[in-house]
Amino acid sequence: MEMIKQSDEMGSITDLSYLRNVSDGNKEFMDEMINLFIDQSDGHLDSIREGIDQNDFEIVARAAHKMKPVLGYVGINPEKYFLQEIELKAKAGEDMAGILALHSKLIGIINQANEELRGQLSTSS
Repeated sequence: MEMIKQSDEMGSITDLSYLRNVSDGNKEFMDEMINLFIDQSDGHLDSIREGIDQNDFEIVARAAHKMKPVLGYVGINPEKYFLQEIELKAKAGEDMAGILALHSKLIGIINQANEELRGQLSTSS
């Protein structure tokens, strides 16, 4: 079973260290936060795509900015995985085609992250 590796040397996109720390190891809370991320990640991506489709840099920048802290909860580095670059390009009002390409890459990252996170969910409820 081969895992798709992005540019992370370990192959994993997520790191639950922060979440473990703030939850004090409470698996129920961790599961709740993981499920929240999984449930909301598509909405964040859709908001960015809406801005792209409307050629509205402000919507793209705002949506990307809102998504950054959400990634941090599950240890996804926004600079490493294109979100920071999307926000900066949108704030500068340039390169919508480049933003679209980065958005497509970000979708792959989020899909892989969601898969990893589903594997982390507690099997005992």
